[in-house]
Amino acid sequence: MGWRSLVVTGLAAAVVGALVPASGVQAAALSCGGTMATTVNTFHVEAKPRKKTYRLGSTAIIDMKVTRPAHQDPAGEGNQFDPPMSQAAENVNVSVGVYLGDFYMYGVGVTDENGKATLKVKLNPKADPGMARGEAAARAFYNRGGCPDIEEEGYAQYGKFFTATN
Repeated sequence: MGWRSLVVTGLAAAVVGALVPASGVQAAALSCGGTMATTVNTFHVEAKPRKKTYRLGSTAIIDMKVTRPAHQDPAGEGNQFDPPMSQAAENVNVSVGVYLGDFYMYGVGVTDENGKATLKVKLNPKADPGMARGEAAARAFYNRGGCPDIEEEGYAQYGKFFTATN
């Protein structure tokens, strides 16, 4: 095979490789037009530790509640409002993260028919004692057309979540 034939064959292989997806995931991404999900901030998330103080090495119990609508606009622009009514958000994935010094610990769960979930976070015994910061999040994905069409989300942050002691 001559030099010209090798170049033409290589270019043809490159074009075919770029046009034909190598996997089902790539094919799905192409069929979705590159946009996998539209995210809207529709959940109001509340997280509350059952106790004000936990010992390092113990398990913190966090009660969560997720409702619709969020108390800010769904586009995430930060405009706050109090909705005239709220509805429990069932079957929503929830998580809570706890920061103590350089340590990050977390728990996950799913809300029940009342929009509630109880999460457990094992506190690392090597973490620094003091005030724990917390983050709570809720997510739900809806897939109707072969792509994740819509993702609902909500989140809350707590600068003074609970106190951790030795």
